[in-house]
This record gives sequence, C-alpha cells and structure tokens, in this order.
Amino acid sequence: MVSVRAIGNPKFDYKAIEQAILKEKDRKGEDIVKLLEKTVKTWTDRINTPRFSAKVRDRGKDVVIEVTITGTQLALDKWKWLDEGTKRHLIPLTPTPGVTLIFRYPGFVAKTKTGVLDSFDGQEADGPIQKRQQVKHPGTEARGWVLEARKVMEKGFGKRVSIILKGVVEDN
Repeated sequence: MVSVRAIGNPKFDYKAIEQAILKEKDRKGEDIVKLLEKTVKTWTDRINTPRFSAKVRDRGKDVVIEVTITGTQLALDKWKWLDEGTKRHLIPLTPTPGVTLIFRYPGFVAKTKTGVLDSFDGQEADGPIQKRQQVKHPGTEARGWVLEARKVMEKGFGKRVSIILKGVVEDN
C-alpha cells in the first residue's frame, strides 16, 4: 500500500494525492484486463470463454499484478494451453474400440498468434473429412500472452512487473 505523510508544505492535500495514486493503480489493473480480454474476443463458445479481473499491488521497487481468470474448467484449460503451449500428444491417449474421431483436415487457421495480444477471425478446417481411431496432435505453439502483457505493463509503470495468475473455476 502507498502511504503519504506530510513533511513540508501544509498546502498540499496529501490525502487527495494518495487517492489519485490508488486510482491510477486501479486503472492499470483495468488496462491489463483489457489486454487479456483481446486474446479471447473471437472465441465463439461463450460458456467456455474465460473472464479476467486484476488487482495491482506495490512491493517495494516492484509492482505485482494478481490476475484472476474465471470460468469453466475447460475455459481455464484452453486459455492455459494457448498461453503456455502444449507438447505433441496423442488424441485420445488410448483408442477406444468403436469410437472414431471425425474431423476435417487441413485448412485450419488459428485465431491467435504468438506474441500478439489480440485475436483475429481465423478459419475452420475445410479439407476433406478424416476418420481416425487416434491422431498425433502436433502440439500448440505458446502464445506467450502473460509475458507480452508484462512487457506492456512494465512500460506503463516504468518498473519491473510480476504477474500472478489465479484460476477460479465456476460450474455452469
């Protein structure tokens, strides 16, 4: 917490200055929420789209921004998979007799890009229909949204920023 104490000129309204500083920190919290919301603005499954809120705290020479991501477990998982990326993996891990995956391939264009705090139209796969018992997913390239948001916020604060993510699952 920021505290202001009168040392010299009594004409200054130190309480008003302290309130202005706190208000600016709240505004910076709103700024990071707007940055992160841009990453999901084109998601069409609104039930499984995460929501964001933020609190800003000073810790000495650093600023800590606690970002809470709220939504279904799938919403939180999807955002994390995109932000951090995934390794190559099998879908499903073990094939189930009588269960077939049906999908179109190729033609898919992702709605988001690595290092960009925004989302775009993208394109659904439009290739021929494929049927498989199991597929080898190539993995997902990490978008690095948290790292990009931290860079933007460090410019705004003019000092080192740490971002702490906290996921809160809401059952729908």
